[in-house]
Amino acid sequence: MIEKSKLRGDQLLEVVVNQGGDKAANELLAEFFNGYPIEHLRSLFDSTDEQLTRTAAWIISELGVKAAPLIDVFGRLLAHPSRYVRFFTLDAVLVCATELDGQLVAAAIQLLQDADEAVRWKALVFLSKASNDQLASSVSTQSDDRLVNMTKWLINLQLSGNVADEVSSKIDSADELERLFAAAGAYRMFRLIPALLKN
Repeated sequence: MIEKSKLRGDQLLEVVVNQGGDKAANELLAEFFNGYPIEHLRSLFDSTDEQLTRTAAWIISELGVKAAPLIDVFGRLLAHPSRYVRFFTLDAVLVCATELDGQLVAAAIQLLQDADEAVRWKALVFLSKASNDQLASSVSTQSDDRLVNMTKWLINLQLSGNVADEVSSKIDSADELERLFAAAGAYRMFRLIPALLKN
């Protein structure tokens, strides 16, 4: 079964590289779930063809934790010129990064300041869903003091006795970055204070 999957995966990878297309990419994704070695995806990341890197980024976003063996390339992808690549790589970072990947998490948080609106939105989703351990791992590697301070604020928010007031004060801020962190805080505290997301 594994040998058959490898043969089919090799065939599909060749189609993706030489012809492209959503159908082949979807079928290749299925083969990865069927046991085709994830490492074969590296050839797409190493390509100078942006479309192939876009396809690979989409695939790792769909693979979930199965993409973890490729985590060493995620940092490079978060800095890729293509917004499509940066956007979908954030999904993979969210599910694959651990407390040992602080630099990678910091790079994901940095995309809150990306020039592209869609990437900033995706970074907000990341910030909203990342675990406290993931966020905490990034603090020592972040180079922006504002991001450091707001990340710490988000981590400690659940310990605050005035969560609603703290979130509300930032959600009305003139500073876009503060508003983004406040939105993430509202999402993270929704179960305890549902009213935070009703404003």
